[in-house]
Amino acid sequence: MRILLDTCEFLWLVTGDAKLSMAAVSAVRDPQNQVFLSAVSFWEISLKHSLGKLPLPQPPAQFVPLQREKHLIAPLALDEAAVGQLSGLPLLHRDPFDRMLICQALAHGLTFASSDSLARQYAVALLVLSAFFFSKKWPRAELDGLFALETTSRKVILPVWKDVSEDEVRKYSPVLAGRYAAKASDGVDSIVAQIKQAVQAADRAREISSLDAAMSRIKKLDQTLKEKADSETFLATPKGAVAVEQQFAALRQALESTVLTLNSSATALALKLHITQQGFFIRCSNALDLHFRTKDLYINSASDCSLLIDLSCPQFDDAGNWESARKLTAFEFKPVLRNSGLIWANTTGMQLFGNDDLVAYLLDVVVDGFERLNNRR
Repeated sequence: MRILLDTCEFLWLVTGDAKLSMAAVSAVRDPQNQVFLSAVSFWEISLKHSLGKLPLPQPPAQFVPLQREKHLIAPLALDEAAVGQLSGLPLLHRDPFDRMLICQALAHGLTFASSDSLARQYAVALLVLSAFFFSKKWPRAELDGLFALETTSRKVILPVWKDVSEDEVRKYSPVLAGRYAAKASDGVDSIVAQIKQAVQAADRAREISSLDAAMSRIKKLDQTLKEKADSETFLATPKGAVAVEQQFAALRQALESTVLTLNSSATALALKLHITQQGFFIRCSNALDLHFRTKDLYINSASDCSLLIDLSCPQFDDAGNWESARKLTAFEFKPVLRNSGLIWANTTGMQLFGNDDLVAYLLDVVVDGFERLNNRR
């Protein structure tokens, strides 16, 4: 299967976000599948980052190619074939990036991996099955793309048989052979009537699906608001403050365990964990420091609490004593309450991390920091 990732799905994949379904993760990791990231998604990520809506550990020009190659995802350029699909695409929503990604999926016969329910409402395809159609290689890719848009309650393909037998259709595609089809031998008027009927049914299904999608979004918004209110109420209590302090301590333990594991196999890094009055930090080969501390955590409330993490280069004097630090990058996370317990959210709320997820994310930050230092030497 050839898969085109939606922008959100790509970001969830590379950050280990639980929003990405296990089915999607399995599909991406399946070596039999070919996975693509569009230049359109690169554009969207770059734009949102420049507007301050999408914080990243690196500039998009470094982050996107690095993560794409790390996860064995191929690039997909925007071409005329995809742009040509745009004029015939129904205006179900106005997000220009999603619309262009859908056009690319349709043009290149790709399965579009997206959590957006509106993305699956496009297209009613009139598929003329003929000897010429069966003789070409490219229709198979387009057909796979159309099948990917179908659901159990909504069919987007209306086959028209032109001078072909049922056996010929079945040999090419058993699924199409069992599908209700118009036949060219019945005449133009009959085919037109069946097309009108299919389009009317599709329009009605689209209306129902649009309403279902709107109701689903309202329910999701209600759930989000409820979770936010519950979290704010909990964090405003002494119990919430204790929970945050315990979560911070658990983060330190997770990092300490990781440092011990890495030092047993990666001796050149020389990782050391140091406890300070403000929090703790990990020193990596006297070249990088990763500092952790909490801000505005009080005995009776954690409402305004933040987890602050800084990556810096320590500067030493001739005697080897610490003198100053040059900050490379900084992160801020907020504690939030979810069904699974307390987790950390970045300041936009787009990325959520458990302690283990945050440790893995920060290890990538450290590796990137070392690579930047080595490139400057």
